Amino acid sequence: MPLRVFQRRRPEIFPVSPPPPCAAHLRRTVTTLSPQDELRTAVYQVHAQSVTALPVVSDGQLVGWLTDRDLAAQRIPDAPLVGDIAGPVPAVLAPSNTLSEMLAAMHTAHASLLPIVSAEGYYLGIVTLADVLTAAQGVVPAPRIGGMATPLGVYLTTGKETGGVGTLGLMLTGAVMSAMLVFVQILIVVLALSAFHLTHWEFLANVARVITEQPLQGSTTETAALLVVASALTMVGFMAMLRFMPRMAGYHAAEHQTVNAIEAGAPLTPQAVSRHPRVHPRCGTNLWAFMTLTYLGVSLVSMLLATEFGRAHLSLVMSLVVGYVLFVALFWRRVGAWLQTHITTRRATPKELASGIRAGEELLRRHLAGTGEAPRPFERVWRMGLAQVMIGVMITGFIMQLLQSPLDKLLDYLVR
Repeated sequence: MPLRVFQRRRPEIFPVSPPPPCAAHLRRTVTTLSPQDELRTAVYQVHAQSVTALPVVSDGQLVGWLTDRDLAAQRIPDAPLVGDIAGPVPAVLAPSNTLSEMLAAMHTAHASLLPIVSAEGYYLGIVTLADVLTAAQGVVPAPRIGGMATPLGVYLTTGKETGGVGTLGLMLTGAVMSAMLVFVQILIVVLALSAFHLTHWEFLANVARVITEQPLQGSTTETAALLVVASALTMVGFMAMLRFMPRMAGYHAAEHQTVNAIEAGAPLTPQAVSRHPRVHPRCGTNLWAFMTLTYLGVSLVSMLLATEFGRAHLSLVMSLVVGYVLFVALFWRRVGAWLQTHITTRRATPKELASGIRAGEELLRRHLAGTGEAPRPFERVWRMGLAQVMIGVMITGFIMQLLQSPLDKLLDYLVR
Protein backbone atom coordinates (compact mmCIF):
# COMPACT_ATOMS: atom_id res chain seq x y z
CA MET A 1 0.00 0.00 0.00
CA PRO A 2 1.48 3.42 -0.90
CA LEU A 3 2.18 5.59 2.12
CA ARG A 4 0.33 8.88 2.44
CA VAL A 5 1.91 11.79 4.29
CA PHE A 6 -0.35 14.62 5.36
CA GLN A 7 -0.32 17.99 7.06
CA ARG A 8 -3.14 18.08 9.61
CA ARG A 9 -6.53 18.37 7.86
CA ARG A 10 -4.87 18.27 4.41
CA PRO A 11 -4.07 14.73 3.19
CA GLU A 12 -1.37 14.10 0.66
CA ILE A 13 -0.17 11.06 -1.30
CA PHE A 14 3.52 10.32 -1.02
CA PRO A 15 4.82 7.06 -2.54
CA VAL A 16 7.59 5.78 -0.24
CA SER A 17 7.99 2.60 1.78
CA PRO A 18 9.67 3.40 5.12
CA PRO A 19 9.05 1.44 8.33
CA PRO A 20 5.57 1.71 9.90
CA PRO A 21 5.10 4.81 12.06
CA CYS A 22 5.31 4.68 15.85
CA ALA A 23 3.50 6.77 18.45
CA ALA A 24 6.05 9.58 18.24
CA HIS A 25 5.24 10.04 14.54
CA LEU A 26 1.53 10.47 15.30
CA ARG A 27 2.04 12.86 18.22
CA ARG A 28 -0.30 15.83 18.42
CA THR A 29 0.50 18.93 20.45
CA VAL A 30 -2.41 20.22 22.54
CA THR A 31 -2.62 22.91 25.19
CA THR A 32 -2.36 21.15 28.53
CA LEU A 33 -4.09 22.04 31.78
CA SER A 34 -2.56 22.87 35.14
CA PRO A 35 -4.04 21.61 38.43
CA GLN A 36 -4.53 25.28 39.40
CA ASP A 37 -6.61 26.12 36.29
CA GLU A 38 -10.27 27.03 36.69
CA LEU A 39 -12.85 24.77 35.03
CA ARG A 40 -13.87 27.62 32.72
CA THR A 41 -10.39 27.36 31.20
CA ALA A 42 -10.76 23.60 30.81
CA VAL A 43 -14.14 23.92 29.09
CA TYR A 44 -12.76 26.51 26.69
CA GLN A 45 -9.69 24.37 25.82
CA VAL A 46 -11.76 21.23 25.22
CA HIS A 47 -14.00 23.19 22.86
CA ALA A 48 -11.19 25.13 21.13
CA GLN A 49 -9.07 22.03 20.48
CA SER A 50 -11.97 19.68 19.59
CA VAL A 51 -10.89 16.92 21.96
CA THR A 52 -12.76 14.83 24.51
CA ALA A 53 -10.03 14.88 27.17
CA LEU A 54 -6.97 16.89 28.13
CA PRO A 55 -3.83 16.02 30.09
CA VAL A 56 -3.16 17.75 33.40
CA VAL A 57 0.53 18.55 33.67
CA SER A 58 2.65 19.95 36.49
CA ASP A 59 6.38 20.69 36.03
CA GLY A 60 6.35 18.64 32.84
CA GLN A 61 4.98 15.54 34.58
CA LEU A 62 1.60 14.05 33.69
CA VAL A 63 -0.43 14.18 36.92
CA GLY A 64 -4.03 13.72 35.80
CA TRP A 65 -6.59 13.37 33.03
CA LEU A 66 -9.70 15.53 32.60
CA THR A 67 -12.49 14.34 30.28
CA ASP A 68 -15.52 16.14 28.93
CA ARG A 69 -17.66 13.84 31.10
CA ASP A 70 -15.82 15.07 34.19
CA LEU A 71 -16.64 18.63 33.16
CA ALA A 72 -20.28 17.84 32.42
CA ALA A 73 -20.72 16.53 35.98
CA GLN A 74 -19.67 19.86 37.50
CA ARG A 75 -21.56 23.09 38.11
CA ILE A 76 -19.14 25.51 36.49
CA PRO A 77 -20.05 28.69 38.49
CA ASP A 78 -19.38 26.88 41.79
CA ALA A 79 -16.77 24.46 40.45
CA PRO A 80 -13.46 23.65 42.10
CA LEU A 81 -10.13 23.76 40.29
CA VAL A 82 -8.97 21.29 37.64
CA GLY A 83 -6.74 19.46 40.08
CA ASP A 84 -9.72 18.77 42.36
CA ILE A 85 -11.75 16.81 39.81
CA ALA A 86 -9.13 15.44 37.37
CA GLY A 87 -9.15 11.66 37.28
CA PRO A 88 -6.30 9.18 36.88
CA VAL A 89 -4.67 8.70 33.51
CA PRO A 90 -6.39 5.68 31.87
CA ALA A 91 -3.22 4.52 30.12
CA VAL A 92 -0.07 5.97 28.65
CA LEU A 93 1.79 5.35 25.41
CA ALA A 94 5.53 5.19 24.92
CA PRO A 95 7.05 7.06 21.96
CA SER A 96 8.09 3.74 20.40
CA ASN A 97 4.69 2.02 20.60
CA THR A 98 3.56 0.41 17.36
CA LEU A 99 0.14 0.81 15.73
CA SER A 100 -1.10 -2.50 17.17
CA GLU A 101 0.13 -1.58 20.65
CA MET A 102 -1.63 1.81 20.48
CA LEU A 103 -4.88 0.22 19.29
CA ALA A 104 -4.72 -2.35 22.08
CA ALA A 105 -4.10 0.32 24.74
CA MET A 106 -7.03 2.45 23.55
CA HIS A 107 -9.33 -0.58 23.37
CA THR A 108 -8.42 -1.65 26.90
CA ALA A 109 -8.79 1.89 28.32
CA HIS A 110 -12.00 2.59 26.34
CA ALA A 111 -10.35 5.88 25.27
CA SER A 112 -10.36 7.74 21.96
CA LEU A 113 -7.08 9.48 22.79
CA LEU A 114 -4.14 8.78 25.07
CA PRO A 115 -1.04 10.69 26.17
CA ILE A 116 2.54 9.90 25.18
CA VAL A 117 4.94 9.85 28.11
CA SER A 118 8.72 9.56 28.06
CA ALA A 119 10.64 6.95 30.04
CA GLU A 120 11.28 9.64 32.67
CA GLY A 121 7.56 10.35 33.03
CA TYR A 122 7.46 13.62 31.08
CA TYR A 123 4.41 14.43 29.00
CA LEU A 124 5.16 14.59 25.24
CA GLY A 125 1.78 14.89 23.50
CA ILE A 126 -1.31 12.88 22.61
CA VAL A 127 -2.37 10.37 19.97
CA THR A 128 -5.99 10.05 18.87
CA LEU A 129 -7.76 6.90 17.77
CA ALA A 130 -8.46 8.56 14.41
CA ASP A 131 -4.73 9.08 13.89
CA VAL A 132 -3.99 5.43 14.64
CA LEU A 133 -6.72 4.19 12.30
CA THR A 134 -5.62 6.42 9.44
CA ALA A 135 -1.97 5.47 10.01
CA ALA A 136 -3.02 1.83 9.72
CA GLN A 137 -4.29 2.76 6.25
CA GLY A 138 -0.94 4.36 5.35
CA VAL A 139 -1.58 7.99 6.34
CA VAL A 140 0.83 9.71 8.76
CA PRO A 141 1.39 13.35 9.75
CA ALA A 142 3.93 15.36 7.81
CA PRO A 143 6.58 17.11 9.93
CA ARG A 144 7.08 20.85 10.10
CA ILE A 145 9.67 21.55 7.43
CA GLY A 146 12.22 24.30 6.94
CA GLY A 147 14.72 24.63 4.15
CA MET A 148 17.25 26.61 2.22
CA ALA A 149 18.40 27.10 -1.35
CA THR A 150 22.11 26.51 -1.99
CA PRO A 151 24.29 26.73 -5.12
CA LEU A 152 24.34 22.91 -5.19
CA GLY A 153 20.62 22.27 -4.72
CA VAL A 154 17.79 22.25 -2.16
CA TYR A 155 18.26 21.57 1.55
CA LEU A 156 15.27 20.58 3.73
CA THR A 157 15.06 19.78 7.44
CA THR A 158 12.65 18.97 10.24
CA GLY A 159 15.19 20.05 12.84
CA LYS A 160 15.87 16.36 13.49
CA GLU A 161 16.28 14.88 10.01
CA THR A 162 17.63 16.43 6.81
CA GLY A 163 17.28 15.86 3.10
CA GLY A 164 19.00 17.18 -0.01
CA VAL A 165 22.42 18.79 -0.14
CA GLY A 166 24.72 18.68 2.86
CA THR A 167 27.19 20.84 4.74
CA LEU A 168 29.20 21.85 1.67
CA GLY A 169 26.14 23.31 -0.04
CA LEU A 170 25.18 25.27 3.07
CA MET A 171 28.68 26.64 3.50
CA LEU A 172 28.74 27.64 -0.16
CA THR A 173 25.49 29.53 0.40
CA GLY A 174 27.14 31.68 3.06
CA ALA A 175 30.26 32.12 0.93
CA VAL A 176 28.31 33.08 -2.21
CA MET A 177 25.99 35.48 -0.39
CA SER A 178 28.91 37.17 1.34
CA ALA A 179 30.89 37.39 -1.90
CA MET A 180 27.86 38.86 -3.68
CA LEU A 181 27.55 41.56 -1.01
CA VAL A 182 31.24 42.45 -1.29
CA PHE A 183 31.04 42.53 -5.10
CA VAL A 184 28.00 44.82 -4.99
CA GLN A 185 29.77 47.20 -2.60
CA ILE A 186 32.88 47.29 -4.78
CA LEU A 187 30.76 47.90 -7.87
CA ILE A 188 28.89 50.78 -6.18
CA VAL A 189 32.18 52.32 -5.04
CA VAL A 190 33.70 52.10 -8.53
CA LEU A 191 30.59 53.57 -10.19
CA ALA A 192 30.26 56.33 -7.58
CA LEU A 193 33.93 57.33 -7.92
CA SER A 194 33.76 57.21 -11.70
CA ALA A 195 30.73 59.50 -11.61
CA PHE A 196 32.51 61.74 -9.10
CA HIS A 197 35.49 62.24 -11.43
CA LEU A 198 33.10 63.21 -14.22
CA THR A 199 30.79 65.51 -12.24
CA HIS A 200 32.97 66.54 -9.25
CA TRP A 201 29.91 66.10 -7.05
CA GLU A 202 31.33 65.47 -3.58
CA PHE A 203 28.23 63.53 -2.48
CA LEU A 204 29.23 60.66 -4.79
CA ALA A 205 32.70 60.46 -3.30
CA ASN A 206 31.17 60.45 0.17
CA VAL A 207 28.92 57.52 -0.78
CA ALA A 208 32.08 55.60 -1.66
CA ARG A 209 33.66 56.67 1.64
CA VAL A 210 30.63 55.43 3.62
CA ILE A 211 30.71 52.02 1.97
CA THR A 212 34.47 51.70 2.52
CA GLU A 213 34.05 52.89 6.15
CA GLN A 214 36.30 55.91 5.74
CA PRO A 215 35.88 58.97 8.01
CA LEU A 216 33.48 61.70 6.86
CA GLN A 217 33.26 65.41 7.43
CA GLY A 218 29.91 67.15 7.50
CA SER A 219 26.72 67.59 9.47
CA THR A 220 24.82 64.82 11.18
CA THR A 221 22.01 65.15 8.65
CA GLU A 222 24.38 64.74 5.72
CA THR A 223 25.98 61.69 7.32
CA ALA A 224 22.58 60.09 7.99
CA ALA A 225 21.51 60.77 4.39
CA LEU A 226 24.70 59.17 3.10
CA LEU A 227 24.13 56.11 5.26
CA VAL A 228 20.56 55.72 3.97
CA VAL A 229 21.61 56.16 0.33
CA ALA A 230 24.57 53.77 0.64
CA SER A 231 22.44 51.16 2.40
CA ALA A 232 19.63 51.46 -0.16
CA LEU A 233 22.05 51.14 -3.09
CA THR A 234 23.68 48.12 -1.50
CA MET A 235 20.34 46.38 -0.86
CA VAL A 236 19.04 47.10 -4.38
CA GLY A 237 22.25 45.86 -5.94
CA PHE A 238 22.29 42.74 -3.79
CA MET A 239 18.67 41.90 -4.66
CA ALA A 240 19.37 42.43 -8.37
CA MET A 241 22.29 40.00 -8.20
CA LEU A 242 20.23 37.50 -6.23
CA ARG A 243 17.45 37.62 -8.82
CA PHE A 244 19.74 36.84 -11.73
CA MET A 245 21.97 34.24 -10.10
CA PRO A 246 21.90 31.17 -12.40
CA ARG A 247 20.87 28.70 -9.69
CA MET A 248 20.06 30.29 -6.34
CA ALA A 249 16.70 31.84 -7.28
CA GLY A 250 15.57 28.69 -9.08
CA TYR A 251 16.53 26.38 -6.22
CA HIS A 252 14.81 28.78 -3.84
CA ALA A 253 11.60 28.42 -5.86
CA ALA A 254 11.95 24.62 -5.94
CA GLU A 255 12.43 24.56 -2.16
CA HIS A 256 9.24 26.56 -1.56
CA GLN A 257 7.19 24.57 -4.06
CA THR A 258 8.28 21.26 -2.55
CA VAL A 259 7.41 22.33 0.99
CA ASN A 260 4.11 23.81 -0.21
CA ALA A 261 3.29 20.52 -1.94
CA ILE A 262 3.87 18.55 1.25
CA GLU A 263 1.80 20.99 3.31
CA ALA A 264 -1.02 21.50 0.81
CA GLY A 265 -1.79 17.89 -0.08
CA ALA A 266 -0.15 17.18 -3.42
CA PRO A 267 1.98 14.21 -4.53
CA LEU A 268 5.71 14.84 -4.90
CA THR A 269 5.75 14.60 -8.69
CA PRO A 270 7.12 17.27 -11.06
CA GLN A 271 3.67 18.01 -12.46
CA ALA A 272 2.06 18.45 -9.03
CA VAL A 273 4.92 20.32 -7.33
CA SER A 274 5.31 22.77 -10.23
CA ARG A 275 1.70 23.93 -9.74
CA HIS A 276 2.41 25.18 -6.22
CA PRO A 277 3.34 28.80 -5.45
CA ARG A 278 6.90 30.05 -5.11
CA VAL A 279 5.88 32.07 -2.04
CA HIS A 280 6.01 30.54 1.44
CA PRO A 281 4.89 32.35 4.62
CA ARG A 282 7.83 31.05 6.70
CA CYS A 283 10.50 32.18 4.24
CA GLY A 284 13.34 34.25 5.68
CA THR A 285 12.65 36.82 2.97
CA ASN A 286 9.67 37.98 5.04
CA LEU A 287 11.90 38.60 8.04
CA TRP A 288 14.40 40.37 5.81
CA ALA A 289 11.60 42.61 4.50
CA PHE A 290 10.53 43.46 8.05
CA MET A 291 14.09 44.27 9.15
CA THR A 292 14.75 46.35 6.03
CA LEU A 293 11.56 48.37 6.43
CA THR A 294 12.35 48.89 10.11
CA TYR A 295 15.91 50.01 9.38
CA LEU A 296 14.82 52.45 6.69
CA GLY A 297 12.13 53.88 8.95
CA VAL A 298 14.50 54.38 11.89
CA SER A 299 17.15 55.92 9.62
CA LEU A 300 14.73 58.36 8.01
CA VAL A 301 13.25 59.42 11.36
CA SER A 302 16.74 59.92 12.80
CA MET A 303 17.71 62.01 9.80
CA LEU A 304 14.53 64.07 10.09
CA LEU A 305 15.05 64.70 13.81
CA ALA A 306 18.57 65.91 13.08
CA THR A 307 17.14 68.87 11.13
CA GLU A 308 15.72 72.07 12.59
CA PHE A 309 12.43 71.42 10.79
CA GLY A 310 12.07 68.00 12.44
CA ARG A 311 12.85 69.31 15.92
CA ALA A 312 10.41 72.18 15.46
CA HIS A 313 7.57 69.88 14.32
CA LEU A 314 7.80 66.92 16.68
CA SER A 315 4.05 66.27 16.56
CA LEU A 316 4.21 65.89 12.77
CA VAL A 317 7.21 63.58 13.06
CA MET A 318 5.41 61.43 15.65
CA SER A 319 2.36 61.22 13.38
CA LEU A 320 4.59 60.02 10.55
CA VAL A 321 6.18 57.47 12.87
CA VAL A 322 2.79 56.08 13.93
CA GLY A 323 1.66 55.89 10.31
CA TYR A 324 4.86 54.13 9.26
CA VAL A 325 4.63 51.64 12.13
CA LEU A 326 1.06 50.79 11.09
CA PHE A 327 2.20 50.40 7.48
CA VAL A 328 4.98 48.00 8.46
CA ALA A 329 2.69 46.02 10.77
CA LEU A 330 0.06 45.60 8.05
CA PHE A 331 2.16 45.13 4.95
CA TRP A 332 5.55 43.62 5.84
CA ARG A 333 4.36 40.13 4.92
CA ARG A 334 2.99 41.42 1.62
CA VAL A 335 6.32 43.11 0.93
CA GLY A 336 8.04 39.82 1.73
CA ALA A 337 5.71 37.92 -0.60
CA TRP A 338 6.36 40.46 -3.38
CA LEU A 339 10.12 40.05 -2.89
CA GLN A 340 9.76 36.27 -3.04
CA THR A 341 7.74 36.48 -6.25
CA HIS A 342 9.86 39.01 -8.10
CA ILE A 343 13.33 38.97 -6.53
CA THR A 344 14.41 35.98 -4.46
CA THR A 345 12.80 33.27 -6.61
CA ARG A 346 12.22 32.65 -10.29
CA ARG A 347 10.52 29.83 -12.14
CA ALA A 348 12.37 26.61 -11.37
CA THR A 349 13.80 24.54 -14.21
CA PRO A 350 13.07 20.79 -14.34
CA LYS A 351 16.53 20.11 -12.88
CA GLU A 352 15.95 22.54 -9.99
CA LEU A 353 12.49 21.13 -9.32
CA ALA A 354 13.92 17.60 -9.29
CA SER A 355 16.42 18.71 -6.64
CA GLY A 356 13.58 19.89 -4.41
CA ILE A 357 11.60 16.67 -4.91
CA ARG A 358 14.63 14.50 -4.13
CA ALA A 359 15.23 16.51 -0.95
CA GLY A 360 11.58 16.11 0.09
CA GLU A 361 11.56 12.36 -0.55
CA GLU A 362 14.81 11.85 1.34
CA LEU A 363 13.65 13.96 4.27
CA LEU A 364 10.33 12.15 4.69
CA ARG A 365 11.95 8.72 4.42
CA ARG A 366 14.42 9.61 7.16
CA HIS A 367 11.67 11.14 9.28
CA LEU A 368 9.54 8.00 9.15
CA ALA A 369 12.53 5.72 9.68
CA GLY A 370 13.53 7.68 12.80
CA THR A 371 12.20 7.47 16.32
CA GLY A 372 10.09 10.63 16.07
CA GLU A 373 11.76 12.14 19.13
CA ALA A 374 12.11 15.91 19.33
CA PRO A 375 15.60 17.22 18.52
CA ARG A 376 17.86 18.60 21.21
CA PRO A 377 18.38 22.39 21.09
CA PHE A 378 21.93 22.23 19.71
CA GLU A 379 20.90 19.55 17.23
CA ARG A 380 18.00 21.68 15.98
CA VAL A 381 20.27 24.72 15.54
CA TRP A 382 22.80 22.68 13.56
CA ARG A 383 20.14 20.98 11.41
CA MET A 384 18.58 24.33 10.49
CA GLY A 385 21.77 25.04 8.53
CA LEU A 386 22.39 28.60 9.72
CA ALA A 387 25.59 27.62 11.53
CA GLN A 388 27.05 26.14 8.34
CA VAL A 389 26.05 29.24 6.41
CA MET A 390 27.83 31.43 8.96
CA ILE A 391 30.96 29.27 8.61
CA GLY A 392 30.89 30.02 4.88
CA VAL A 393 30.47 33.72 5.63
CA MET A 394 33.44 33.68 8.01
CA ILE A 395 35.66 31.90 5.49
CA THR A 396 34.79 34.50 2.87
CA GLY A 397 35.42 37.27 5.39
CA PHE A 398 38.86 35.83 6.18
CA ILE A 399 39.73 35.77 2.48
CA MET A 400 38.54 39.35 2.10
CA GLN A 401 40.73 40.39 5.03
CA LEU A 402 43.73 39.04 3.14
CA LEU A 403 42.72 41.18 0.16
CA GLN A 404 41.82 44.24 2.24
CA SER A 405 45.18 46.02 1.99
CA PRO A 406 45.44 46.08 -1.83
CA LEU A 407 41.75 47.02 -2.10
CA ASP A 408 42.21 49.94 0.31
CA LYS A 409 45.18 51.23 -1.68
CA LEU A 410 43.18 51.03 -4.90
CA LEU A 411 40.19 52.85 -3.38
CA ASP A 412 42.43 55.56 -1.86
CA TYR A 413 43.94 56.14 -5.29
CA LEU A 414 40.52 56.36 -6.93
CA VAL A 415 39.20 58.82 -4.32
CA ARG A 416 42.18 61.09 -4.82
